[in-house]
Amino acid sequence: AEAAESIVRDRFGSAGEECVPDRITYNSLISAHARNQPEPQPEKARSVLQRMRELSATDPDAGIGPDVRSYNALMNAYSRAGDAAAALSILHDELPQAGLKGDAVSYTTALGACNATGDWATALQVLREAEDIGGLALGTLAYSKVIGALASGGQWHDACKVLSRISECALPFNPRVVNLALGACADVEAD
Repeated sequence: AEAAESIVRDRFGSAGEECVPDRITYNSLISAHARNQPEPQPEKARSVLQRMRELSATDPDAGIGPDVRSYNALMNAYSRAGDAAAALSILHDELPQAGLKGDAVSYTTALGACNATGDWATALQVLREAEDIGGLALGTLAYSKVIGALASGGQWHDACKVLSRISECALPFNPRVVNLALGACADVEAD
């Protein structure tokens, strides 16, 4: 992430008016902070998003204000850092405050945060919320995140129900999602 910051600072900062960073540049920078190794840097990602807001307020026609991808990248940073509460706050509070609606990536990222922390109850709630939104097409990955959270919590029955929903939605199965559901059932004692 530091290398990405350096590129933005060195290349765009010295190139003059003909070469200015745009929304894609800033979204890439937020994503770089999310994927930083060995630890994600959500606060640095947030500062980039804040910079976008400030630049947009100064020049609304520049098209540099945060969009849903910006917020998704920020949610990813918090999710990777294990802060599900912050990721969910972005989905439920910050996106609406910005006049934006979460998309399938937003909900999948929020579900990933729930999976990372084992918060199966919130994962089910977020899944229901996403499924209730008309026109939002979740993919197998979103359902696998819920199954993973359910498996962590020993909720094998609900994991099997979510696995069935993948079939009902005519989504493709993959070995990972099936293995997650099998893992949820593995700890169940035989009656």
